[in-house]
Parts: sequence; C-alpha cells; structure tokens
Amino acid sequence: MRLKIDFLKQEEKFFLGLAEIIFRFAFITFLVLFVLDYLFPGFVTNWFNPIWLLFAAIISGIVYIQIET
Repeated sequence: MRLKIDFLKQEEKFFLGLAEIIFRFAFITFLVLFVLDYLFPGFVTNWFNPIWLLFAAIISGIVYIQIET
C-alpha cells in the first residue's frame, strides 16, 4: 500500500494527512510491540511503555475524524 503525500496543497489536508500518518505509524508499532511483549514477557515493557503509542494513535485518530467531517 502506497501512502500518498499530496496533502501539502491545503492546510486542512496537511493536518488530515499528518494525523493519518501518525495514526498508522503509532498503531502498527503498538501492535508489533504488543505481540513481541506477549510472546516474550518483559521484552518491551522493561525498556519502553507502549501505551504511549496507543495514546498517540487514539489522539491522532480523533483528530483525523474531526477534521474529516
């Protein structure tokens, strides 16, 4: 899947695209770290709290929905 970066034309599309990129990165990274920590307990959570990525995904998802509508 290719990510289109043609959102620099309008300010509203810029924030919409930025929120989409942040959401995808944070959510996919959270899922990967969650699976790693499930398979190897403490492998991720001893060094990093992946809940911060989930918070970033939730906030950017809310921003994405609010700008889109």
